Amino acid sequence: MQALYGELQLDVMQNRQLLFKVPFARDALRDQHNAIAEKILAKEPEQAREAAKRHLSYLSDAMLEVATSRPNASPAAAR
Repeated sequence: MQALYGELQLDVMQNRQLLFKVPFARDALRDQHNAIAEKILAKEPEQAREAAKRHLSYLSDAMLEVATSRPNASPAAAR
């Protein structure tokens, strides 16, 4: 389990480095995380779930943008 955690942590860090190259991504990610947290703290689970879905959709689109903008890169390489 510890090895899996280490791999996941490394993957997240690498993806963040790539994502932060997308204009305004850092601000968008912060705003998305804040929106999710606000809904959780407000005890609004459905709205939190929808905010999380929007966040994951944004991540998917942004990673695809990063992958397609890198020469000789495939979308799988961005994961």
